[in-house]
Amino acid sequence: MVRQAGPHRHDRDPDYRRCFRSTGSDSPLRFGVDALRLFWRPTEVSSVLLVLVAILAVGGFALVESHRVVRSLPHGKQKSEASLLTQKAYETIKQAREDRQIPIDETLDPAESGLIGVTVSTITSKAGQLPAKQTSINPNWGAVFVSLYRKAGLRRGDTIALGFSGSFPALNIAALAACKVMGLRPIIISSVSASMWGANHPQFTWLDMELELIKAGVFDKDWHSLYASMGGLSDQAIGLQKAAIPDILAAITRTIEPPIKLRRSQNDLPEKKSTTVDGEESDEPVLPAAPKACETDETCDKGFRCTHGLCRKKCKSRRGCPSGSTCKRGFCHQRCKKTVPCAEGLHCYKRHCVQCTESSHCSPGMICKDQRCGNCTGHEECGDTEFCGLGKCYNPDILTRTVTGTDLRDLVQERIDIYKAAAAGSPIRAYVNVGGGIASVGSLQSKKRFRPGVNTRSSLGKVRKNKAGVMHHFIRKGVPVIHVVRLRTMAKRYGLEWAPLSTPNPGTGGVYEAETYAIWLVWAVLIVILLALVAITRVDITFLFRRIFRSQEGDGPGAPGV
Repeated sequence: MVRQAGPHRHDRDPDYRRCFRSTGSDSPLRFGVDALRLFWRPTEVSSVLLVLVAILAVGGFALVESHRVVRSLPHGKQKSEASLLTQKAYETIKQAREDRQIPIDETLDPAESGLIGVTVSTITSKAGQLPAKQTSINPNWGAVFVSLYRKAGLRRGDTIALGFSGSFPALNIAALAACKVMGLRPIIISSVSASMWGANHPQFTWLDMELELIKAGVFDKDWHSLYASMGGLSDQAIGLQKAAIPDILAAITRTIEPPIKLRRSQNDLPEKKSTTVDGEESDEPVLPAAPKACETDETCDKGFRCTHGLCRKKCKSRRGCPSGSTCKRGFCHQRCKKTVPCAEGLHCYKRHCVQCTESSHCSPGMICKDQRCGNCTGHEECGDTEFCGLGKCYNPDILTRTVTGTDLRDLVQERIDIYKAAAAGSPIRAYVNVGGGIASVGSLQSKKRFRPGVNTRSSLGKVRKNKAGVMHHFIRKGVPVIHVVRLRTMAKRYGLEWAPLSTPNPGTGGVYEAETYAIWLVWAVLIVILLALVAITRVDITFLFRRIFRSQEGDGPGAPGV
């Protein structure tokens, strides 16, 4: 049945007349009951609906959390190559340590890597954390350095400056492995002394490891420390044992070639002249043979006599002596001059080659031992002011390959000058610090301004120059600084195991893959929640439900139509 409408509706509809009579002329009921239903909207949202939306949001959150996806991080190939190269370097160091018959303590180094040092030695600079040293022996640190270099904006062919300490040799290796994989050019300055369980064995320092890696072909031949410092407090071996300085300088001497030549070089030899030896012409200078040492005449050959500890040939004139010798007081003496030096181990004294009586008679670096010039075998043979390295006595003052500033400001400036000179005009694109060397990080207060990882900005404020380190210099120049410290923080950040009992395999850890949210699912949940909020605030849900139910039941009496 369809209700009629029109200007004469009140004549035919008694319900309409009753409604009109019971209200005034301005009552909204004169326009029909449905008018109220069209314009009325609730001023408050039902608590039940709010609870439903909250349940929907919690369910969406749980859905997103339970449906995470794993995605590969960028530069995966280079990271894998760096970790494999780091693993190869670790194996090389272990073999080199075994060849030197330096034992590995399994209680300190359960992975038997050979990269954990001893607890205390002459070159131990300070206390260390054994778990941190064990955590550093992970080939996947090579991948971490690739990530850090990429974050710093480094590209193939870039020159970078590195400040190494002996405290974390495994991290030094990882940093160089990443350099090789990415095609970077490193300029290295190292400190020799190390904290506990670092490269603190006097005969197997970080410089020795560096040299072994170059010999094995793991790294390029020029990838070694150009200069080295002693380390310790103020970077001057303060606080170390008395024997530390000779051991440190000996390590520098046997690994870094001093610029001052202690041996006679080919250019120092006299100009070749044509001489006659046994009737044949020769271009080589005649070097007299060294006389045999003796104690009695019985130890000398026939025709020789023991005098002044040497077997000398008897003679009456110069003709009875070998070439290059002269007859003096009935014995043949070797004569020497600038063009004809003495044989090795003899000293030229008043134009005669004689046995030494003191070390000053010997060539630079040699000592007078048992009346003959020879090599040293220990520091005590070189006196209080020198040390023994590779069989030679060295004065620390001539080792210009050693960073020897007198205070922090001098040490920092000296390192900066070395980096600039070695860069040869190429811009240094980043500075990498491994460990806590004072010359690199500065004073205790200033180094706290840097965070682990890549630092492109720093809230340095005003730092006094005598408190600032090399890192402060580069950060002020706009050069990124990569600060590798606080290994627990960095290991957690990159998903590396803390203090593993065995060396982890390359290719493992959070540096290769990351678990993240499914973006499409996040957006879907947000849209559903947003629509639900719009629905409960903009629409009278209760009225819609009632209208739907009434339309299903049909129109009852007294329900006017629209």
